[in-house]
Amino acid sequence: MTVQHQLWQGYQIIARGANRICVQDPASTDQCIKFDLPSEQAKPGLANWLRRRKAMLFPNNSFADQEFRKYKALEQRIGNAARNHIAQCIALVNTSFGRGLVCERVYNQNGTAAQPIYYYFEHESTLSSDALIDAIYKFGDFLLRHDIPLFDLNPGNLLVQLNNSDNKCTIYCIDLKSLGQCKEIIPLSLWFKPLRKKKIQRRISRLANAVRARKFRKSP
Repeated sequence: MTVQHQLWQGYQIIARGANRICVQDPASTDQCIKFDLPSEQAKPGLANWLRRRKAMLFPNNSFADQEFRKYKALEQRIGNAARNHIAQCIALVNTSFGRGLVCERVYNQNGTAAQPIYYYFEHESTLSSDALIDAIYKFGDFLLRHDIPLFDLNPGNLLVQLNNSDNKCTIYCIDLKSLGQCKEIIPLSLWFKPLRKKKIQRRISRLANAVRARKFRKSP
């Protein structure tokens, strides 16, 4: 379901997830603001309820705070290289609707808004599957080169920035809240670099295979 041109608390909605909503920053077209959704609007379930409850009791533990801290730690470690494939987290803001995270918006070279990977499964485009797969592996090389433990490669959180002049593209991650998290009972992939490397490679290959398995609606 498209959310373009819909409003949330007076803000224009850009995208909506299970627990957060992303809206246009009225102060700048180059920025967006992410808010944690209130309980009645968020995805149900005990795990999500506990996360929201924890954020209420400890305001500095909201999704916005978590992502901002993780981005700043990564930026401090690898410098401006973070911006090659990750949308910049700019600032935290307090509003009457809760804590918000101001982030950079990602645009294609022609000035249109970059779309997530799954968009290209459903809409016509001049982008080829080979170009997108190549960009996915380059994104994986970036994660491996800088030893970034990002395992949740949700295609809804990975935007495709188009370079229309040569049918190439760049992948940008727009959600870092899962950085450094894994679903292992014993998080060996976080403790040991070789296991971390293999896990990232598996995730990248899985995403590339998903693109291969889909039928792109490629326009002439």
